[in-house]
Amino acid sequence: GSPAVAGRCGGAKPPARAAVPKAAAPRTAGARRRKGTAAAEANGKPWRRLLPGMVLTLEPGIYVRAADDVPKSSHDIGIRIEDDALVTETGCELITSDVPKAAADIEALMAEGAATRRAHKLPA
Repeated sequence: GSPAVAGRCGGAKPPARAAVPKAAAPRTAGARRRKGTAAAEANGKPWRRLLPGMVLTLEPGIYVRAADDVPKSSHDIGIRIEDDALVTETGCELITSDVPKAAADIEALMAEGAATRRAHKLPA
C-alpha cells in the first residue's frame, strides 16, 4: 500500500460540478473532504498509509452563493456527492459507482420511493 493511492481515488468531483447550473458555476466554492476508515490526510498533509481493503468516503461539495447573475433557484444551495472507495493493490474501486448522481436521476429515484410509500400507505 502507498499514500499515493489517495490521489487515484478522487474521481467524484466532476458529477458535483455537473449538478450546478452553468450560470451559477462562477459563483461556486468547492470543498473536498475525505473521511472514513482510511482518511489519508489532515490539513493537506499525508498522515496515514492507505492499505488494500480499507474503505474511505469521498465527499466533494459545491456551494453556490446568491448573486444577480445566478438563477434564484440556485441561490445559497449546497450540493454534495458522496462516493465510497475500496483501496485495492493497484489504486481504488468506487463501490458506489452505480448510485445515481445526476439531479434528474436522483429526483426520479425519490419520486419512485414516494410512490411506493403511498401505495403501501407508509409514512413519508
